[in-house]
Amino acid sequence: MKFIKMLFFLIVFLCGLVFFIQNSVFITEKIALNFNIFGIKWASGPIPLYVYLLTGFALGAIVSFLYLLGEKLRLSAEVKSLKSRVRQLEEELAQLAPEEEEEGESQEE
Repeated sequence: MKFIKMLFFLIVFLCGLVFFIQNSVFITEKIALNFNIFGIKWASGPIPLYVYLLTGFALGAIVSFLYLLGEKLRLSAEVKSLKSRVRQLEEELAQLAPEEEEEGESQEE
């Protein structure tokens, strides 16, 4: 399965690389972004399009990583809590088991 995942990511990477190479004229074109809302005006300097694309990709990766990290930490805490509960129940069962055996032996006599 790891091989298939790695092959998939390699194919996606190569397709992206081919896209950038074939469209380098458009991707290197400089674009200035403007933002005007409620009287607030902001304009960026001319920046190549690929910088915007890479920045968007990097921000998406960071947000995804942080979300998944939070989810992993939450699940780890839940697993730890459940293992503790299982251990507690096993101890209770071990305490009750000798009593049940003693009752069973006394009834047989």
